[in-house]
Amino acid sequence: VKTLGEPEEYTADLEKLGYIFRKDSRGDQQHILFVKGQEESRTHYLKVTAFGSDFWEEHIIFRDFLIQHPEYARQYQELKLKLLEEHRGTRIPYTKGKDSFIRNILKLADYKGEIV
Repeated sequence: VKTLGEPEEYTADLEKLGYIFRKDSRGDQQHILFVKGQEESRTHYLKVTAFGSDFWEEHIIFRDFLIQHPEYARQYQELKLKLLEEHRGTRIPYTKGKDSFIRNILKLADYKGEIV
């Protein structure tokens, strides 16, 4: 989006698609989180962010780096599968388990922004 705004600006339209607003546990002010599916079998995470924000930029750089370096994409896939097995049903340690890998990729990609 051009500017982030408040969750209420997106809630009605996204609820029609089965998403619900969820306050992000990290308290990030650069995106708004919506989820789809039950907690134990969540299928989608949708994050609304402002075009060009640090949050947007780091996600695009991370994606593009993995596309350009399939060996790192494979490593990321393996890490996610391992974390899923170790932390089945507990999202927070699963998510935290990916942090150092993601930060390393952003360093390799020479990302200059603030890592959110």
